[in-house]
Amino acid sequence: MLQKKPTCGRARSLHVAKTDTHGMPGIPNGGTNAVGIGTAASMMKGSTNAMLPLALALLAACMAPCADAGAAFNVTRLIASQAKVTNITYGNSGESYAGSLPTEIGMLTDVKVVNLNEIALTGTLPTQLGSITKLSYGNGGCLGANALTGTIPTQLGRWSDYEHYFTVTANQLTGTMPTELGQLSKLTYGFGASSNQFSSALPTELGNLVQMTDGLWQIESGFTSTVPSEIGRLVNMNSNFWLYSNQFTGALPSELGNIVSMVTSFSVNNNAFSKAIPTQVGRLISIESGVRLDQNSFSQAIPTQLGNMVDITSVLYLKDNSFTSSMPTEFGRFSKLESGISWTLNSITGNLPSQLGMLTCVTESFNVHTSYVKGENSSTLPTEIGQLTGIASRLQIYGRHLTGPIPSELGRLTALGTYFSLYGNSFSGTLPSELGNLATMSSYFNLYGNTINGPLPSELGQLSNMYKYLYLYSNNLSGTLPTEIGNLVSMVSQLNLGYNSLSGVIPTELGDVVTLKAGLKLENNKLSGSIPTELGKFTKLAKYLKLQSNSLSSALPSELGNLASLNTFFGVNSNQLCSDVPTELAALSSSMTDWLVTTENSLGTVCGWIEDSRFPAAGSTTATALDYHGDNIYGTLPTQFGLLTDITSFSIWDNYLSGPIPTELGNLVESEEDFWMSRNSFTGQLPTQLGKLVAMSSSISVRDNDLSGTLPSQLGRLQLAAGLYLYGNKFTAVPTELGYMSEMQSEFSLYSNLLSSTVPTQLGNLVKMTSALRLSWNPMSGSVPSELGQLTDFRFTFRLDETSASGSMPTQLGQLVQMSSYFLFSKNSLSAAIPTQLGQLSQMSSYFYLYSNSFSGAVPTQLGQLGQLSYGFCVYDNKIGGTIPTELAQMTGIQQYFDLMQNSLTGPIPTEFGNLAALNSYFRLQHNSLDSTVPTELGNIPLYIDQTLNNNRLTGTVPTEIGQSGMIKQGVYFNSNSLTGTLPTQLGNVNLYNNMKFHSNKLSGAIPTQLGNLVRLATGFNLTMNKLCSDVPTEVEALSSGLATGEFLINEGNDLGTDCCDSLPDVYTCSPSPAPTVMPTYWCDDGAYMASDGTCTTCAIGR
Repeated sequence: MLQKKPTCGRARSLHVAKTDTHGMPGIPNGGTNAVGIGTAASMMKGSTNAMLPLALALLAACMAPCADAGAAFNVTRLIASQAKVTNITYGNSGESYAGSLPTEIGMLTDVKVVNLNEIALTGTLPTQLGSITKLSYGNGGCLGANALTGTIPTQLGRWSDYEHYFTVTANQLTGTMPTELGQLSKLTYGFGASSNQFSSALPTELGNLVQMTDGLWQIESGFTSTVPSEIGRLVNMNSNFWLYSNQFTGALPSELGNIVSMVTSFSVNNNAFSKAIPTQVGRLISIESGVRLDQNSFSQAIPTQLGNMVDITSVLYLKDNSFTSSMPTEFGRFSKLESGISWTLNSITGNLPSQLGMLTCVTESFNVHTSYVKGENSSTLPTEIGQLTGIASRLQIYGRHLTGPIPSELGRLTALGTYFSLYGNSFSGTLPSELGNLATMSSYFNLYGNTINGPLPSELGQLSNMYKYLYLYSNNLSGTLPTEIGNLVSMVSQLNLGYNSLSGVIPTELGDVVTLKAGLKLENNKLSGSIPTELGKFTKLAKYLKLQSNSLSSALPSELGNLASLNTFFGVNSNQLCSDVPTELAALSSSMTDWLVTTENSLGTVCGWIEDSRFPAAGSTTATALDYHGDNIYGTLPTQFGLLTDITSFSIWDNYLSGPIPTELGNLVESEEDFWMSRNSFTGQLPTQLGKLVAMSSSISVRDNDLSGTLPSQLGRLQLAAGLYLYGNKFTAVPTELGYMSEMQSEFSLYSNLLSSTVPTQLGNLVKMTSALRLSWNPMSGSVPSELGQLTDFRFTFRLDETSASGSMPTQLGQLVQMSSYFLFSKNSLSAAIPTQLGQLSQMSSYFYLYSNSFSGAVPTQLGQLGQLSYGFCVYDNKIGGTIPTELAQMTGIQQYFDLMQNSLTGPIPTEFGNLAALNSYFRLQHNSLDSTVPTELGNIPLYIDQTLNNNRLTGTVPTEIGQSGMIKQGVYFNSNSLTGTLPTQLGNVNLYNNMKFHSNKLSGAIPTQLGNLVRLATGFNLTMNKLCSDVPTEVEALSSGLATGEFLINEGNDLGTDCCDSLPDVYTCSPSPAPTVMPTYWCDDGAYMASDGTCTTCAIGR
């Protein structure tokens, strides 16, 4: 689900690349009042002008030895001077004071600040440092970034009044960290002992440093054992908690969850922690930078409570552990996370949560690779990952055994630049073309080891910035290699598409990737054709050229000898290669580690000759017939077939032959029977030499290949040929000379090519044609030649549909009076009136299609003479006007289509259409301007698909007889007319599955309850925009449950729920209200009253 993009936090680095000048991050340099580089007048706290001579003498005593590089400061002179020294600050000066600390330093008991950071001190720390017990503020306790050795003196625990920070970071200290350091309970800043060589546990007493507010830095110091639970008492610490890169073991103390004021980062990575991560860690909700728990041995489930740390902006690393169970959906709450997320090398089960798509601030990386999914349920990649559009470096989700398709939404990650790695899963389905949008990808595009099928999208050619590795090997990819692969002109390392099912030829454009150095691997596919000479342009290729185990044929190109840098692997074995190995190429074998060439090839044989015992021996001239259709033959056609000059019949159709048709086949001049080469993969032009086969009296077929170019005019010399089958290629023009094939009888088929010329008038000379003339599905232009009307023996198929033919239809076509099957001129640009002469095609029994043109005028009454039509009469989608001729009702045998829709027809619907008693599929008159009532006779048509009369000007009532067409299944369309009256109850008899539409009329009255019988209705129930009234019958309302949303439409524009007599008082009269009952009036005369029995009684005296 798309979420509002959160306000992303500023990404912070979780680790400092170089320890700063104090060995602790963020600690300020020492101030004045110092011995060392401080100002002379302020060396001693409380110095006055009267004491200036002593101060200058003290400065001279210190600075004299310090001025010499490598000299240690002279503590003895400081003591002898009896100066009250309070600040020893030599640290961070950029100078080097080599040597060790003298033991006499312990005599400077008034010192409050000791800053000896980064001055190249050596030796051990003197125990006497513990005598400087007045350390209390400033930069005191800074001994980091030197070369000190030995142990930390226990006496440093006497610095119990020290209030700032303590650091011995970046030395070579060893041994045990003293427990006495826990006495520094007034520390308010930080405690750092990183980058040493301790070999002890972290003292539990460090838990006493409860006033410390900044950080605990114990990095790369060799600490062992468990982390004391007492560390959880440091509840005031608000900066960094760093224990990474030690040798801590055991469980992480749950008490660490008490340090809730921690703001910056929490890092315990690179240790040997085990067991579960305490759920209490999820209480550290103030952390803003990062959390690193990676490279340990944590196990069990990842606590869902970690999802409460919603302010993390930098990194969340859980990689290299042994977590089990599923990944918490709560991790979708890390909406401010910017730098990266990593859960690699775990044993996570279940699906990746779709909520991860909410991490839209991530800009660096998203890594969950080799976190094996082990659950019973397969795991798919959520489409929501495509919402992480800010990722600029890595998307790595490999080795998880994910299933299902690769989401096309990943194509939205257009900022991704380095890694796109989904390898080692079980993805299936096709490769989304949208991945071509990742145009900034440069290093690793890696999808190998899945089960992806289908073609290689040509859009991958848009990855023109790729220069390292494009890996798609070991999948189930099929189809041809797109030529756009040649656009990967920046590729330097390796292009690996091996172990798939790719077929077709190797594109010559691949040779444009001239920068390729490491390898081109296309082995173990189904590639065919010859090896392109352009591969010889890989002059920088140094390691691999793998083309073995394909179906490559022809000779090895000598240009491969240009690969002089190749020295590791050259493989072309297990193909169908022939001829001799070029000497230029053979010269490379001596420098090659692996040279795989001759095995399972036909090298050394005549190239192209089919090695099969059934074929004539190479060079044979005695064979008279060849028939090897459907024998699964691969390779190119041998030129040596031209030597078989006695052949009279040549049939090699329905195989896998490729390459050009040899011109030498023109030598087979004795061929007079079938010459069939169809249904192969031949390319190039049809040889002009085939025009020499003048004895051919049967048919020539090269249909369904990949031939191209202009048809040779020389084919016109084959005047005896009975049939010409050239369809399903890419021919571009029809020569007029084909009109000379005067004996053509059976079929002249050129449909499904790229013919752009006009139809030659000379085709009218093929007067013996009886079967089929097929020129459809070509971009042919110009008018239809009137000369085609000379083919008066024509009987079966005349197809000129789906071309760009224009102009009027020749009246001469009405002379084809023997036509009986297909007359198809649909989807062109023909105009003017339909010739009345077409009514002479009275033998037509199947298809008469003139639809989707621009015919105008009226429908000729003569078309009613096509009374034998049994399949379809379609003249829809034209500009025909006038009334519908009643004569069309004479097509009483028509069964499938009667279609006049989308014209400009006016007037009535002929009642005679009720005679179309065989019509059982489509009766379509919609989108005209018909303005009559609906004939009741239409109920006689036994339709079972649809009846469409919508979008006309029909008036009157809906005939009850429409309900007699009880078998209609697909649609009853009467909408958008001006129909009045009530809906017939008989409509409930229709066996309708889809679409009952009566909306946008003037229908009134109640909805019949019988419409509730339409229980099979699945789509399209629309009665809106009428004048319907009264309540909706519950039976009709029940239909809505079976219809898709938005398909049950009845309320809009009606008065449903209102009594019809109220909404239409002019049509419906309400029954009068019953008169009130008149009660009789009773009274008695004066002096009497009415008794309980209803009688008048004389009043007694006194009443």
